[in-house]
Amino acid sequence: MNYSLWNQFENFVNEDYEKCFSPVSVLPYLALKHNFNHEKIIKDLDDDYCLKNISLMDISKLINDFYSFSGIKNENAFKFIMHEVIDNMYEHSHFTQAYALSKACANIIDYCFLDNGISIQKSFENNNFDFKDDCDAILKAINGKSTKQVSGYIERGYGLNNIISLLTLENNGSVLIASRKGAVYIDGNKIYLKELSKKSIEGTLICLRFEVNQDFDNFYSLIDGFHNFEV
Repeated sequence: MNYSLWNQFENFVNEDYEKCFSPVSVLPYLALKHNFNHEKIIKDLDDDYCLKNISLMDISKLINDFYSFSGIKNENAFKFIMHEVIDNMYEHSHFTQAYALSKACANIIDYCFLDNGISIQKSFENNNFDFKDDCDAILKAINGKSTKQVSGYIERGYGLNNIISLLTLENNGSVLIASRKGAVYIDGNKIYLKELSKKSIEGTLICLRFEVNQDFDNFYSLIDGFHNFEV
């Protein structure tokens, strides 16, 4: 069976829960099933998972807990990635509930973030940003299109671009982002887009896969640069 992030997400989209393996499938399924009922989600998860309620926890403690759970060597790279993802959620999503879930298996570890916010596409629409479809909106966000304002001016947002570059370009990781009817999966130089027909993701789902033995020696060079992700 293929346990890539993309394959696991397709299992979720196709409601094939028998094949669920990684948090990419388990977290959104449980959250949708229980309408974000935190106690029921925890009850249904086994001890191999580490689940955190983002809206109720101190962010630094959450990230420290995830790092101690991870086994990843480069603490700076790991914490940079986690902070960027969670900061993006707070700055753009307007969520009322959000969760982060991690699970390790062999030499990989997955992190999945799910919020019930307004979605990437709705955030763009609220700011009169044009996009062709829901996948295109996600790609634009990855490539620096941002609704963040400083002193009344829209800024470019390269945090998401930086973390995807860090994980996928040289460190054998992968990233999946789904919001509303769009899903974008990046693995190395490969980019896959999918328009969802059966489901619509409330808010935004961000899934990150790390290869544990990577040391992220290229951390500083990648976060100082920009990579244009195109299909």
